[in-house]
Amino acid sequence: MIYEYDIEIDRTNKYKLVRVGGKKVTKEIVEYPEDAFRIINEFCRLGYKGEENCYIFAMNGISIMGVFLIQRETMDNCGMNRKNILSRLLLIGASGCIIMHNHPSQIAKPSKEDFEMFEELKKSFELMDITIIDFMIICKYNFYSFLNHDIIE
Repeated sequence: MIYEYDIEIDRTNKYKLVRVGGKKVTKEIVEYPEDAFRIINEFCRLGYKGEENCYIFAMNGISIMGVFLIQRETMDNCGMNRKNILSRLLLIGASGCIIMHNHPSQIAKPSKEDFEMFEELKKSFELMDITIIDFMIICKYNFYSFLNHDIIE
């Protein structure tokens, strides 16, 4: 079972993680980018969505700790805000993450903006000692993995 989380503010104005859903998937560990592709499409059909969405897997080693929807239905870099992502990863205690967004065009090729966003996120994450395990573009039948293309060491 993989759980989706969100952040809420409690009565004392402190942030807390809240489980908002979960789904049984066939595999809960990510050893290869192909695993992440299969799991995210099984979990929420990311590659099939008609508008751009961004999800992250909060990771501890190869195990998925939780899934976060970062932004839904925007066309501006899918709303991949460093603060939004980092706050969630820090609250759940993740040591790494896999960042995934879809291209509704079904063209799994990174844009100039995708490369810029990756570099921006990478710098911020390094300061917090959180590893970007992969940065992926998800489509229905294929994907692009920065890890597979040696953009991530």
